[in-house]
Amino acid sequence: MFNWKQELKYPEREVYKLTIVNNPDVIQGLISLEVKSDHVFMHLLESAPFNKGKNKMYAGVPGNLVTFACK
Repeated sequence: MFNWKQELKYPEREVYKLTIVNNPDVIQGLISLEVKSDHVFMHLLESAPFNKGKNKMYAGVPGNLVTFACK
């Protein structure tokens, strides 16, 4: 598990959370990005514990966060 409070202290980084429409208070995953002149650097990417492993609640959380970063 990453220290997301520490990640928020870097002003050049943007942290985004993934939630679902009817439950915006539960975070499904997080990503930390830094936009550079020629690329986007992904510092951290994490799924919620209940979205990992064989019995995960939602599949594709990391993929959706990476897709968002590439937009």
